[in-house]
Amino acid sequence: MKLGVIAFLAALLFAAPASAQAEIDWTAARRDQTTAVAWPVNRDRAALDSVRLPVLLPAASAGATVPGRGDPGVLFFARGDSYVASCEMSGISIEIAGMSRGRFAVPGSAPDVTRNATGMEANFSRYGAGYTVTVACSDPRARRECTDAGFIRGVINSLRVAGGSPG
Repeated sequence: MKLGVIAFLAALLFAAPASAQAEIDWTAARRDQTTAVAWPVNRDRAALDSVRLPVLLPAASAGATVPGRGDPGVLFFARGDSYVASCEMSGISIEIAGMSRGRFAVPGSAPDVTRNATGMEANFSRYGAGYTVTVACSDPRARRECTDAGFIRGVINSLRVAGGSPG
């Protein structure tokens, strides 16, 4: 997970195109919020609302499971202005990270998808916050999902607002 956080921070600094930090659009985030998500198994609802940006988690229908356990849900780690959620989808490791401070991709632009040594990463902006989704595989060449941008875009499309608050 440490590598994913470092990659997330680097992606925020070097992602293109970039714009100055935007205000969080809480009206849109609240409008889109749902309870039909893969809920954290290691934290309660208050942990999601302690994060000062819209928390995006996979929709319940996406089939996210707890890494190494196979139970429905995600592992969730919050830090005020950022968070990381880890899960597996189709047997592939997925990490979702969000941050409210920094320079992010231009709102409405397509996710910036890049390949890395273990799979792919996608950086995007939603509601005025920056997000990174990382797909990691032990052998990326063995699974099409690990190198196919369509898979990571599908993960991004499955993300729903599960919580967060202005502070």
